[in-house]
Amino acid sequence: MTDYLPLLPPLPPPPSLASIPCCSSLTISSVISSLLQVREAAQGCARIRDDTLGIVGLGRIGSAVALRAKAFGFNVTFYDPYLSDGIEKSLGITRVYTLQDLLYRSDCVSLHCSLNEHNNHLINDFTIKQVTYTDLLTHLLTCLMALTL
Repeated sequence: MTDYLPLLPPLPPPPSLASIPCCSSLTISSVISSLLQVREAAQGCARIRDDTLGIVGLGRIGSAVALRAKAFGFNVTFYDPYLSDGIEKSLGITRVYTLQDLLYRSDCVSLHCSLNEHNNHLINDFTIKQVTYTDLLTHLLTCLMALTL
């Protein structure tokens, strides 16, 4: 039995992009033109980077949404009265302790809580009146555009 690992032969240098059949100049130019078309289509869309996404309910799905939203540049804030303190530090997001505070801080709100007797009318006339209709419509359209891009 030996006490050493055998040496492997050196790896060959990587091929250039032009020598790979799927990366011909025609393919690369079509990818570039596709990216330019996406950029042109997104010119009129609202930017979501640095907007605040409010999440109600930070369970399995709410946590997954929070991590994906952070990847897109959202500042993530959540409200969940059933979670213990400290989860916000592990995910790198902000916690608020009232729904009104979440609605005040958020540009877009995402609900991820099961329907039960405690949250049956969580979003109601009172909570909707806290947000102006113009802001509500703007935030809704921003979120829809973010999902379609």
